[in-house]
Amino acid sequence: MKGSNKECLNMLQKAFNNIKSVDGRVLPRWTKYRIYLRMNFVYNLIEEVGCSEESLKSIEKILNICRTKYIKERGRRAFFKELNGLLDDILKERMPFSRTWRQIRLSALFFLTTYLLAGAGNSLLFLEISYVRAVFAFITLALIGTVLFLTLRWTYSRDFIALSIILSILIFYSFGLAYISRNLVVIGLLFAALVLDVIAIALLMKNRAAFK
Repeated sequence: MKGSNKECLNMLQKAFNNIKSVDGRVLPRWTKYRIYLRMNFVYNLIEEVGCSEESLKSIEKILNICRTKYIKERGRRAFFKELNGLLDDILKERMPFSRTWRQIRLSALFFLTTYLLAGAGNSLLFLEISYVRAVFAFITLALIGTVLFLTLRWTYSRDFIALSIILSILIFYSFGLAYISRNLVVIGLLFAALVLDVIAIALLMKNRAAFK
């Protein structure tokens, strides 16, 4: 038995409207924004693949807990944990049916690989100058890739498309330095990183309709 798509979407919208009306002393603006990203993720997913009876039950629970009185009684941390658990249940149950999110998750994997390769390339590039700079370059770029990977697996925003394009400038700049240095290993690593970066961004652009 399937849940009504319209009913599921309306309840999710009501739940978020309730969150928006919660006093800032109870839920800070940043917390509300994080909740919005996750709810919007679920909203777009249900629009694409439809709702199910299990998802409908989870959304009913979400609507029941997204109230000022409940948040005050449970506490901000306990509420956020419970809400994330319910949203995760919907994602795990519905995401296997979504071609769009399979491709977006693939782009997340490409981003992780991109920045690991870029980190390795930059560390080799800076190794001749300073060991500390080489380690710092690898850690910084690896962290960027990890953050993009984890973020795109569980939430999203159109800002990520613009951010990924801006960050690609770092790799392009590093490739230019590698080309000047004539280090073939570094050039190979950064060229591979650029190719994967372009593929990852192309996948995001292809599915940009999901980024509402």
